[in-house]
Amino acid sequence: MAALLVVMLHVTMQIKHPHSIGAYLLKTTFLLGWSGVDLFFVLSGFLITGILDDAKGSTNYFRVFYARRMLRILPLYYGALVILFVMPHLVTAPGAPKFFVSIKDQLWYWFYLQNFVPLRPLFVGLAGHFWSLAVEEQFYLIWPLVILSLSRKQALRVCALLLPFSIIYRALMPHLPPPFSLSTSTFAQLDGLAVGSALALLYRTEGGVDWIKQRLTVLAAASLGTMIVIEVLRLSFLRHTVLRTFLAVFFGCLLVYAVEEKAGRLARFLRSNVMRFFGRYSYGMYVLHVPLVPIAFLVGITPPRLQLFGSELLGALIYIAVMLTASTAAAWVSYNVYEKHFLRFKRHFAYRRPLKAVAAALLIVSAAPAVHRLEAQTTSVSGIVSESATGRPIEGARVSVSRSTAAASSDRNGR
Repeated sequence: MAALLVVMLHVTMQIKHPHSIGAYLLKTTFLLGWSGVDLFFVLSGFLITGILDDAKGSTNYFRVFYARRMLRILPLYYGALVILFVMPHLVTAPGAPKFFVSIKDQLWYWFYLQNFVPLRPLFVGLAGHFWSLAVEEQFYLIWPLVILSLSRKQALRVCALLLPFSIIYRALMPHLPPPFSLSTSTFAQLDGLAVGSALALLYRTEGGVDWIKQRLTVLAAASLGTMIVIEVLRLSFLRHTVLRTFLAVFFGCLLVYAVEEKAGRLARFLRSNVMRFFGRYSYGMYVLHVPLVPIAFLVGITPPRLQLFGSELLGALIYIAVMLTASTAAAWVSYNVYEKHFLRFKRHFAYRRPLKAVAAALLIVSAAPAVHRLEAQTTSVSGIVSESATGRPIEGARVSVSRSTAAASSDRNGR
């Protein structure tokens, strides 16, 4: 879903100066796709923090996490960088030299630091969207240590502190020197990651789910209402500082709704096979869709040239359909021809629990039959004693047996 929003944003940006009402409304609607990055951060925080919290106590905590992340992300990312930075030097076409990038400019991308440097005009049309991947990788670098070192309650406090930190940081950005004055700085993009991480921790905390559900409607309505007010009144300072925070909270509410609601239309849509399909190929779509735009332009695929019957709206819709299809096809080919060969190695990286914990679990399992036999013997002896005096069971004996059995069961469960 997040990748689709971003794809629609970049595609509709090619609809230049629409004149018809339909084309204008279409472009205005899909320009809201800028929020897809924030949704991506919320989902990422939720999934990654859940994985890390579940893996706490593993003997290979860091090795498995980083190995699995590398196998999923690095092959496609570095493959794209090879095409962007290396291929122009191997091509003899007349226009190839204009795509040459100096080693100095390349290094930021090779080390996932491109979100801390201003984008060159050439990069905007080819790799301008890679800044969010840098934010994600920097999050992966730090967050596993945070989750491992802190309790859930302490980690929740860190998540809560990150929200005002990002707001204050964005308020101070105009007064900060480069590279910290860039809106793509990781410090300015922590809202979604913090909200998603907090939700993952609350879901694993006793009473956390109930706490969320009791406040879900209020949080969703308040965050959506605040964003509408900020946009309608054109409150530029608040838009620059707090809008992203309220957007993260709103997306967090939608995530909880999708997880908790089983029968709602939105929940069914998000769980549908169509969304599962795009979920599998979303990473490839995100990485590959931007370079496809200039390629489409070179072969003559533009909104004006696709107009039918003089309809600007129809031309825009056809263009969006063509580009969405091309992005999906490129992601499908990338995944099935290239990426999945690396993903197969994931099976070699599984989290392992400490041997003491495994031994304790085996001890409990092996002791269970003995406890059952003890309960059976206790019941049998009590029955014999109760019947020996009167020839029929005594109610008090039944109660005694019941309590004895319950105590043994309680003792077994407590181990």
